[in-house]
Amino acid sequence: MKEGRFGKWSLWICATLFMTLCLTAAAAPAESLQFRTMSDFIGKKIAAVSGTLFDNYIEDNKILQGQVEIMYQNTDADAIALLTDHKCDAIAMDDPDAKMAVAVYDSLIIFPEPLCEDRLGFGFQKGSPLVEPFNKALKKLMDEGITEKMEKKWLTADESGKVLIPQDWEGENGNNIRELCIAAPKFGNDIDEVDQIVTEIFESYLELLPE
Repeated sequence: MKEGRFGKWSLWICATLFMTLCLTAAAAPAESLQFRTMSDFIGKKIAAVSGTLFDNYIEDNKILQGQVEIMYQNTDADAIALLTDHKCDAIAMDDPDAKMAVAVYDSLIIFPEPLCEDRLGFGFQKGSPLVEPFNKALKKLMDEGITEKMEKKWLTADESGKVLIPQDWEGENGNNIRELCIAAPKFGNDIDEVDQIVTEIFESYLELLPE
């Protein structure tokens, strides 16, 4: 828990989702037999994006700890290029990104044994009345299979189906909401106040990590 300029908040107050950290191997299915178990990656090169926690997950793995060379890359695209050029043996990435990568590149597969599992959370101010309805809405999406449909729609190589539903802003209230969304300060636009919120969120997350 951290005290910020916008009050107390915690990253782990509300609903959590599983994140599976995958190893995406650079091999066609027939060639992938060289990677049967996690120990087969010992002595290999694994790419990870700089500034993420993927290198920590690799080092925390009891089998791979200190036994692999981590190749830091600036972006997922850089890591994938390294992998497809056979300059590394695998990429450590989360499950959605891995599924997208193998959907686009036929030569890539996801190693069946996850490197680790973690939880992701959405941050709210402590005591926020939005937590309970948010959790209910998220559970409903999962129970009705909507999250699974979203995954099939967006995490594929087929770009034709990746079309947002047209927004209905008819009526005075709808237009007011639209104007509020447009006018709201957003991260990535060099707005110091917004950037500070993101900084505080990441700092609080780092405080939760084991030393």
